[in-house]
Amino acid sequence: MSLQDYMARNIWEPLAIKSMTFFLSTKPDMLSRAASMCWREPGSLAAGIIPPVVHAERQPTLEPDLEDCLGGGGICATPSEYLKVLRALLSDTSAGSASDATPAPSSQLLRRLTAEAMFEPQLNEAGRKALRAVSEIPELNLMLGGMPVATKKDWGLSGMLVMDDLPGWRQKRTMTWGGTPNLTWVSTWISPG
Repeated sequence: MSLQDYMARNIWEPLAIKSMTFFLSTKPDMLSRAASMCWREPGSLAAGIIPPVVHAERQPTLEPDLEDCLGGGGICATPSEYLKVLRALLSDTSAGSASDATPAPSSQLLRRLTAEAMFEPQLNEAGRKALRAVSEIPELNLMLGGMPVATKKDWGLSGMLVMDDLPGWRQKRTMTWGGTPNLTWVSTWISPG
């Protein structure tokens, strides 16, 4: 079974998601509404100057589909459909969600203990050290959400975890991911707390 088929059966159908796919060409209505990609112009981030964002001539999301579904990226969705997934994940961490001992309703994607485990740090000290080193490279730090470099970070089962409270921004154990296009997942961060 492909990842697309698995996700359709186990995530999209239970959450009534219609506008989510790895293969945008199979959804002409979504393709016609796809947002243009932008890039930061090369600049001197090291000097503390953030280069401007400009329209990208090459639009990877509008090019022919990938051959494979990629578990780490490449899915297309409308914001409202994506929010259904985030909402389901957060409700799966709530006290009222099914535990490992009870059957989960179809709208619950994960059992509570599995959802909670997504927010638990998974890196060893060497992994945390490597993540800190990546954060010190300005261009890569932007991909990680642009948090202060000194912010403690780790990795959960589904994304990067902020391990410090950032008042007015994010709280400890918030999960986030920005990625190469620096989309930062919806406005994205989710936090079970």
